[in-house]
Amino acid sequence: QYGREQTNSGGVTTSTTAVNGALVYADVLVRDRGPRFDLTGRVDGGYTQNLVAGTDGSQDRTTAAFVEVTDRSLGITGRLGRQALASQGIIGLFDGLFVGYRVNDGWAVSGAAGYPAYTSYSAFGTQQRFATVSAEYSPWRTWIFDTYFFNQTNEGFTDRRSIGVQARYAQAGRTAVVLADYDVAFHELNSAPMLPISVA
Repeated sequence: QYGREQTNSGGVTTSTTAVNGALVYADVLVRDRGPRFDLTGRVDGGYTQNLVAGTDGSQDRTTAAFVEVTDRSLGITGRLGRQALASQGIIGLFDGLFVGYRVNDGWAVSGAAGYPAYTSYSAFGTQQRFATVSAEYSPWRTWIFDTYFFNQTNEGFTDRRSIGVQARYAQAGRTAVVLADYDVAFHELNSAPMLPISVA
């Protein structure tokens, strides 16, 4: 990337370099499906080098970097590394472990633990830690109900300890999500959003 700006004041034109950077990004996905086990590995990230003299701004970005193994016979999935979850009280990226178990066609249980990352530019850190467990019930193909317990600490102090319920509706061209999250440590309602139904 390269760009220059020109300003004219009193007949004097000044040129400055506005953008000068080298970007290297890649998204690599590897999959292997065996008689019993499925293996997935993914790395999505890169680096931006700021070449403007006298300025900072170089940074790396990691959106995903994980290995996932699924045992279809037992109904167990495990995923380790940088990943994203939009359920179980987790919204966004984290570095850690996710394990899910499909009990039957209607029920599933799962758990996750690790360190919040928040954005793809966040470096790996251990200051904040979390653990969560969840149960999911899907009596119909269009409806899924979740309940979870979430606990997060910051340098050993309680940062969030909440229970939550979530209902999701999905059909061709229509989606809706209702969520309620209550903090049992601070006795406060963290969130209670409802995403309206959208029609494609």
